Amino acid sequence: MLVEVLFTVFFIGFFPESWHQNLFQILYVLMYFTAVANLDQNRKLIIWIAAVSIIFTGLARIWNHGIIEAISVSLDIAFFTFIVISLIRQIAQAQTVSGRVILEAINGYLLLGIAFTFLVALTIQFDPGSYNFSAGYIKQHDFIYYGFITFTTTGYGDFLPLKPWSKSLSVLTAISGQLYVAIIIALLVGKFSAQSHDK
Repeated sequence: MLVEVLFTVFFIGFFPESWHQNLFQILYVLMYFTAVANLDQNRKLIIWIAAVSIIFTGLARIWNHGIIEAISVSLDIAFFTFIVISLIRQIAQAQTVSGRVILEAINGYLLLGIAFTFLVALTIQFDPGSYNFSAGYIKQHDFIYYGFITFTTTGYGDFLPLKPWSKSLSVLTAISGQLYVAIIIALLVGKFSAQSHDK
């Protein structure tokens, strides 16, 4: 799963732009199912919900109806966010710190960043003037770039939120990135330290 997430976040930009949309969709579906497969609880039910969600997304694209597509995208984002939160909860509840838990923590951080990227893309779909992205064609990697620059609180300032609610989403994104590092990493360090003392 880490390879899929890393490829989505870091390497798609190195391919020709005409490939980006298709690569992103393929990787999104792969991440979706891999994230579901990594959940320890309610896996079968969640896999069925994921399959239905992806089928609904495919039908929305075939029918090419704006309202159906908006509902489909909203459901996808909600379900993806639920998966990410479930993975983060699973990391926080781990009794011991192993290599798998560390990889899951890295995946959790990157997937949370991708979830916020999806929220930014959704807000732009409903209100194209909510950010100062160029008025022409907005590229997928622009969303990923903005989402992660905000999530990591780097904030170069080349893309800016313009509406009050898009500014609130940016603040939520930045604070969530910092809280993840502060809370999840602190939990893992504390558990690892307790493991070391017990040996």
